[in-house]
Amino acid sequence: MHTSRAHRLRPVRPADSAFLLRLFAANRAAELMATRWSSERQMQFLTQQFEARQVDYARRFPTALDQIVLWGGEAVGRLLMQRSGDEIHIVDIALLPVFQRRGIGRDLLRGVLKIARHEKVVVSLTVDVRNRALTLYQCEDFVTVGRMGSHLSLRWTPPEMNPPG
Repeated sequence: MHTSRAHRLRPVRPADSAFLLRLFAANRAAELMATRWSSERQMQFLTQQFEARQVDYARRFPTALDQIVLWGGEAVGRLLMQRSGDEIHIVDIALLPVFQRRGIGRDLLRGVLKIARHEKVVVSLTVDVRNRALTLYQCEDFVTVGRMGSHLSLRWTPPEMNPPG
């Protein structure tokens, strides 16, 4: 097993679109297993969903920092964050399934929290209640601040900003 210390980040480039689609599809594969769609139909559906999400992200998070997670030079994930005022919003943090549960996501998250602590800003994100990453967020002291359907809105506040008591 690899250690997570070997990952790097670099800005997303136009040439990364095929990887980002593959990443999106890999993380949605389990959802589509219940359908009786052909693999061609599944890929068509996933491509439509991916393209719609990309348009939505560009509209809602126009100044987001979009980064590719590299492992030994290979693209293995994505970290997309929007900074506004006193908040960093994690829009998307995703890894190819084979690179999950190796500590890479935890290290990415802790890197964001380190920046937030240094800059004295909160971190927010939204997560599906069925997502295994929810446990990671709870272990890192994120608290639930809202719920919409199966998604939770979570927030992390640097300890220095929490009032005593």
